[in-house]
Order: sequence, then C-alpha cells, then structure tokens
Amino acid sequence: GIDEAYGVAVDSAGNAYLTGRTTSTEATFPVLAGPDLSFNGMVDAFVAQVNPAGSALSYAGYIGGSGEDEGFALAVDNNGNAVVTGRTTSTAATFPKTNAFDLVLNGDSDGFIAKLNATSSALTYAGYLGGNGTEEGFGTAVKGLRRVYVAGRNTSADNSFPTLIGPGLGFGGATDAFVMRVDDNSIPHVVKA
Repeated sequence: GIDEAYGVAVDSAGNAYLTGRTTSTEATFPVLAGPDLSFNGMVDAFVAQVNPAGSALSYAGYIGGSGEDEGFALAVDNNGNAVVTGRTTSTAATFPKTNAFDLVLNGDSDGFIAKLNATSSALTYAGYLGGNGTEEGFGTAVKGLRRVYVAGRNTSADNSFPTLIGPGLGFGGATDAFVMRVDDNSIPHVVKA
C-alpha cells in the first residue's frame, strides 16, 4: 500500500520511533508486537520502533479504526513510552479509545492522542481531541513521565472545543492553533492561540 512517515523521535538509548499513515494490510506491513497487529480499514496510523543499529524493528503496529487515521508526531518519555498524536475520522465504535478524557468522535475529523507502553503491547490511553469542526494534532512533547503536550489546529467553535485555561479561549476565526497539556490522569488543559 501507501506508507508515509511523518514523525520521528529518538530515545536516550538510540532507538528511533516513527509514526505516519499506511494503507498496507498486515499481510505486507511489518507488524511486530503491536499495539494493533490488524489493519482496520481505509488508512491507519502506525507506530514503530527501530533498534539503535537500524538493523531491526523492536515493534511495529497500527493505531486506528474503520476511518482515516494518521499519526503526525510522536515523543518518547524517559521510560520508552511513545506518545502519538494525529487525526482520525474513525468513530468510537472502531477507534481503540481507552482511559482518555474524550471517548467520542466530535466532528468529521478529530485529533487524537495515544500513549503506548514501552513494549507497545498495550495502549496506556487513547482518545479524541476535538469539537464540532476539524482538529489535527501536529506536534507533541513530553515532560517527565506523566505530562504530555500537543499542538495543532482547530476549526471548532468555543462551545464544542474543550478550552479550559489560557490567554486565548475565544475562537478567533476560520482556523485556530491550540496547545493542550494532558497528564497521565487524562485531564486536559487547553490553551487556544
């Protein structure tokens, strides 16, 4: 199929982490360990870890549902847990949501955030980020082991996008930037710019 990598991160041991989008099924995509070893439909986000020598995959798998799912950025904490952000059109019936603050697709397209454990055998949390418009997560960073930041774009009005604190809580126009902080207890703190 079509395989595109959009985000890369490296941990302190030299492992490289990739995320992107793929239309390849598990028959040809190099799935290994997870988080999901089955292609879910249309386009799936993927996440993979490459060993420090670049000679083998430590894990590779899908994140997605029956719609279009794309991983745009990822970051890795000090324990090797990868955090992926991107965009999804998959509904709650098929997207692998778990332990997150938003478990429902809010518009035609929402951003998503997903944290994998260090072996990629399970998602620590995964959920939506959005309102009644279109959202996409384009960048992410981690601080310590528990705090995650996501930046992206938003077209949702104030009453549907989860704004909490910050200098710019009003919707400014056709498209706004946003930054969000998520703690491991999955409580969002959103600042819109």
